This record gives sequence, structure tokens and C-alpha cells, in this order.
Amino acid sequence: MLKKYIKNTLELIYNPSPNIKEKIEVLKVDEERVTIDIHQIEALIDTKILTQEDWKNFRKQFVKLYPFFFTSLKAKDVLLTKSEERLLALEYLNLSTHEIAGRLGVSDRSVIVSRYRLRKKTKAPKGTPILEYLNLK
Repeated sequence: MLKKYIKNTLELIYNPSPNIKEKIEVLKVDEERVTIDIHQIEALIDTKILTQEDWKNFRKQFVKLYPFFFTSLKAKDVLLTKSEERLLALEYLNLSTHEIAGRLGVSDRSVIVSRYRLRKKTKAPKGTPILEYLNLK
């Protein structure tokens, strides 16, 4: 959404046209959507996932923002647990180990061990980000 907004803005700047008022209105709508998306992402990042209900709410919001993430994940030849799905979703949000641990209510060490086990399960090579290896990013 942000890329589209930037593209439309640059197009308007470099290629002015007689329909400029119409294009400005499109940009205003795009800006509102980008603002909403940013607020939704911030809310998602701040969410604690301590209970099953928290996970359901988080997942619902995550799917609104990234509709194909879990579908793409299911298409892989790896059976993942809910815990591994949570870890990958939080990784997708570019959270640090410490931030993931805080959201899940576990220690940093637990996140590191979970990552290690997931890497081993998926046979991801060391040094390659797991999301890149699974072609999710």
C-alpha cells in the first residue's frame, strides 16, 4: 500500500495531467489507507500473545494485513505447530528476539531455541533467514 501511494505521488509530480484534482483525491484516499495500515501494524506489533484467545485475535488482525502469509505457509511441505506459526508471524513483523519474547511471555532463550528447532525442522541452512528460506519474505 505504501509503495502504491509513493508511486502515485511521484507520477502526479512528474506527469501532471488535466485530471489533477481526480488524482489528488486518489492520493488522499491512498494516504488514509496507508495511515490506517500503519496504525494496524503498530497495534499488531504491540499485541501480547499469552492466551489462545490472544492468538486468535492476533491472527485475525495479521491476516487482514497480510492475507496470503498463512496460506503460503500452509503450501510448504512442512507441518508447523501453532507455536511455530506464531514465531514466523512475529518474525515477519521484523521483531527482535527480545521483542518476540516479550510478546509471547517467554525468555529470549526460549525464542532462540524455538528458532533453532524450526530451522532444523525445515532444513534451513545456517545464516539464511528462515522466512527467506521458506520464500515468505
